[in-house]
Amino acid sequence: KQVGVIEYSVDSGSNWTQVDLSTGTDLHVSELSIPSTSFNIWFRYVSGNAEVYGLVHKAGVNGVLFHKLAATGSSAQQWSAQVGSSSFKAGLAELKPNAVAVMLGTNDQTGSTRPNVFKSYIQTIINEIKESVPTADILLLSPPDNQRGSNVPMPAYASVMRDIAIKENIAFHDYQQDYGTDPQSYAFGSDRPWFSADMVHPNPDVGGGLPLAERLRKIIYNG
Repeated sequence: KQVGVIEYSVDSGSNWTQVDLSTGTDLHVSELSIPSTSFNIWFRYVSGNAEVYGLVHKAGVNGVLFHKLAATGSSAQQWSAQVGSSSFKAGLAELKPNAVAVMLGTNDQTGSTRPNVFKSYIQTIINEIKESVPTADILLLSPPDNQRGSNVPMPAYASVMRDIAIKENIAFHDYQQDYGTDPQSYAFGSDRPWFSADMVHPNPDVGGGLPLAERLRKIIYNG
């Protein structure tokens, strides 16, 4: 939660400009004043408790600006509670996204969350996104199943996400079709070891994340 004060310098520490984050919580977006020429930017804490999640440099050329809002190990239940906060919704609105993609499910398998309960969490998330950024396109993404042998297979979550997408008239893509129907066919140690030894995450050493990235690239650029 952003409840403190930070400051930044663009001239090697000669001058500092404060950014007061004490009036809000959760996600806070601030516009910084930077030189038009090359520079280094320094940050330091002043007071309170704050964490810098990222820095966006906007250029005056066409292209895609991609924000990733994530938390390791987080579930749909946690996100459904987070996105309803006034500060998070204000921060999302301030980012002004043209499209918002939601990809959850893996960590919900860990707790064996029932599909109908998972569906309620995703519905809440979609409702809050629509309220925060009414004109943004929304895309639901279902991860491919992993090899942990969860009590709830990923296709069960994909099914309820598909139902929500139809009901809400938003986009949906199931990554299962990009990996294959049998999770063991792309498991660690198989002939196509796209997943890591932890059986949960794609293996970057063999390009295991490329199907995810390539599909998203196609969606962004080709629609």
